[in-house]
Amino acid sequence: MESFVMFLYALMTALLACNLPAAAAVSVGYEESINPPPVPPQPLDLLESVLYSASETAPDVPVSRRSDYTGEDRSVIIGEHNRHRRQVTPTAANMNVLKWDAELAAMAQGWSDQCFFEHGNPENTSPFGYVGQNLYIRYYSKAGQPAPSAAVPIQKWYDEASQYKYADRSCSGVCGHYTQLVWATTTHVGCGQTYCETALDNNGKTYNNAWLITCNYGPGGNYKGQFPYQEGEKCSKCDSRGTCKGGLCRDCDLMEDSACICGLQCENCGFTNTTNGECACNCQKGFWGNNCEKPCENTHRYCGTSPGWPSKKYCGRHSSIPKNCPLMCEICEKVEPDFVCEENETPE
Repeated sequence: MESFVMFLYALMTALLACNLPAAAAVSVGYEESINPPPVPPQPLDLLESVLYSASETAPDVPVSRRSDYTGEDRSVIIGEHNRHRRQVTPTAANMNVLKWDAELAAMAQGWSDQCFFEHGNPENTSPFGYVGQNLYIRYYSKAGQPAPSAAVPIQKWYDEASQYKYADRSCSGVCGHYTQLVWATTTHVGCGQTYCETALDNNGKTYNNAWLITCNYGPGGNYKGQFPYQEGEKCSKCDSRGTCKGGLCRDCDLMEDSACICGLQCENCGFTNTTNGECACNCQKGFWGNNCEKPCENTHRYCGTSPGWPSKKYCGRHSSIPKNCPLMCEICEKVEPDFVCEENETPE
């Protein structure tokens, strides 16, 4: 009997709460994110030629102002992105540090200003051929609510990690925000936020009293069929100079900065060269690449053929030719016939 009375009391309390006058109502917050569409697979050597296409729904969006985020907000956004990029599981061998890009931020601000909760951008004024994007919206039952903390959308996107399985790239829910956030080859981010009395999406749904946050990433990630990063010891497969600081690949001075390290792990009996502040793998004959991981062989049917790329003099005509024809382009040398790589072998 007592439990039944308690049930009636709880029911009456809930019904009364539904009929509170507007002045006494508590503002209720809601949030959503749109999963970024995967990018069709592209040959790795053609990524730079992929251009970003603006949304057909809002094709002429002006870039009228800089990001609404303050300098302090920008520091939070960069700090939170890099904190999450450091802590991925399994650990990342080639994770770049993210830096702020003013053009990506201006584009993000211009898009948020449209109060249109779908993916798109103004004209691409950034230095990146392909721009990735994450969206987040927070809307309320009452007007005048403050903007969410700059860290909130980033945490929500990273929380999708619980639905992503690295081993087979499978996703049990929404994962696209997470994979873009931790896409290793992305180097820059810029974000913008706008308060919208009413925001819309493609389906005509309305979001009242909303804060719309856009983050743009360059170069963009989420290429279909690709891992977001390479698994391995932190900074063991950094691109470019190979230097590392704070568990992320970045340019730093080995000679002047005690926190700067060379974390490269050279394969196929290559060895690390840190002479004069350099961070590179010196490869044995027969191998090439940042980590000496690639066999020195031509991999494209056009290497040394006519029609095709008949000789070395064609190697400078397109960046893809040396990548596909390293032997023809003399980036590396043929392996010695009697060469045997023994584990823990060191150069003489």
